[in-house]
Amino acid sequence: DVCSSDLRFEEELNQAGVDPEELTPPSSTFSVFRHVGTRSALFLLMLVPAILGTLVHYPAYQLGGYLATKLSRDSEDVISTIKIISAMLLFPITWSVIAVICFSFLGWLAALISLFVVPLCGYIAILFFEELDRSLGGLRALAFFLVRRRFFVRLLAERKAIRNEIVSLGRESLAPESLEVSP
Repeated sequence: DVCSSDLRFEEELNQAGVDPEELTPPSSTFSVFRHVGTRSALFLLMLVPAILGTLVHYPAYQLGGYLATKLSRDSEDVISTIKIISAMLLFPITWSVIAVICFSFLGWLAALISLFVVPLCGYIAILFFEELDRSLGGLRALAFFLVRRRFFVRLLAERKAIRNEIVSLGRESLAPESLEVSP
């Protein structure tokens, strides 16, 4: 059954901490080093804005989560809705407070610049942590490729078998049905 084998495969990847997209053997040693070097340079460029964005937005993020859990009465839909509403309110308030502080100490130009830079730093922080998570998953996949080769190869084979089964089911559903002639 495609569904049960797909679920089992995904559970195995989750337990290993590997994203299915990262389950690709490296094409060469050079490509691995180039990829690691590119990611490292990207992380270094993003590090300072990501730290700033995290520090500035963390209190609003935490307050939004706190309000969502207190006001939701354990309903998942309500938690998500409250988090969205709180983000729409608390983050602009945070940006405004930073702009007022910049205006007070540095003038109107600094306040105007902060209204652009602070949200951008928050966005860079989100990208940074997503990329960090993806990179750690890629490193886990590379470690499986290097250290636990049989496990890695078995996961590749299982992924290919699931894909082939899905493709064959798709072909069956698209195959022309036999034409019946009605009297």
